[in-house]
Amino acid sequence: MDAREWLSFATERVSDFRLTFALCDARRADEVDRLERKVAKTEDFYGRANPKPTPPSFDAEDMRKMRAAEAARALAARDETDDVAWLDIQVPPALGIELEKYKWRQNQSYVEVFVKLPRGVTREDVEVALETTRIAIRVRGETVMDGELAATIKAELSTWFIGESLFIFTMYTTR
Repeated sequence: MDAREWLSFATERVSDFRLTFALCDARRADEVDRLERKVAKTEDFYGRANPKPTPPSFDAEDMRKMRAAEAARALAARDETDDVAWLDIQVPPALGIELEKYKWRQNQSYVEVFVKLPRGVTREDVEVALETTRIAIRVRGETVMDGELAATIKAELSTWFIGESLFIFTMYTTR
């Protein structure tokens, strides 16, 4: 290898070294920046001497408190949403009625009755007696609605279901 070849070889190695050094310097600057901003810990870059997971910083009593707080938040959220479905029911003027325990609305083909249910009501707690000219609805033995209908309905096509703390009953008219 003559002097020219050796000088070319050495220049390439020096430039490779400078590039490697610049990359390492940039990586180190990024690590320092992340550490200073407290985005990462030193262990995140280089690992820990003991690779076992760190134990939780709370005990069983703290866990019970966290579960109780979560349950309280869930109950509060449920209480807030119980009336949302009830308030969303719009009754057009002269085509229905709004009372404390139920709402009723109609159009040319059907009549809808909405009954506000207390918490924990199941289908076994609701009794419906329906004839072509009469309706009776009881919730846990308490009469919510009982009376004659203004027109005849198709009792065999009528449906009801319980959802979102509401009892929704649909009756189709014979007109």
